[in-house]
Amino acid sequence: MQSDTAMAMLFKGHCSCQTIELKLRLPHPLKCYAPRACDCDFCTTKGINWLSDPKGSLEIHCTKAPKMVRQGSQQADFISCAQCAEVVAVILDKGDAKLGAVNSTMLDNGQDCKEPQTASPQKLSAEDKARRWSKIWMPVTLDLL
Repeated sequence: MQSDTAMAMLFKGHCSCQTIELKLRLPHPLKCYAPRACDCDFCTTKGINWLSDPKGSLEIHCTKAPKMVRQGSQQADFISCAQCAEVVAVILDKGDAKLGAVNSTMLDNGQDCKEPQTASPQKLSAEDKARRWSKIWMPVTLDLL
């Protein structure tokens, strides 16, 4: 019997200057996913659509140190390219693991996703956000080359 990781589909992406490369493994094709369009000012001004599946995984490879910024409840790190400034992912460091979501607009085939669905996480308490993220975000590996 194959593991979930062995059966996962691989999707690639990168920031526009290709300083940050992404490898996303998901159990289903992109057409099965509707990214979340957070309606906060930070995400809407940057056109970010968040995609995650707790049965998937995300690898982030950086050739230069990325810029990490905290917004909202100050719990998660938004990963952006220090060179082109595009936000590629968000990560919650749980100590023993990192969980996160990818900006689907950074994926080579991101247009294959369903229409984004509006989300309003700023209406949640910090505790409720962390609890929600623990359920819907995926394991993330951040590799600084």
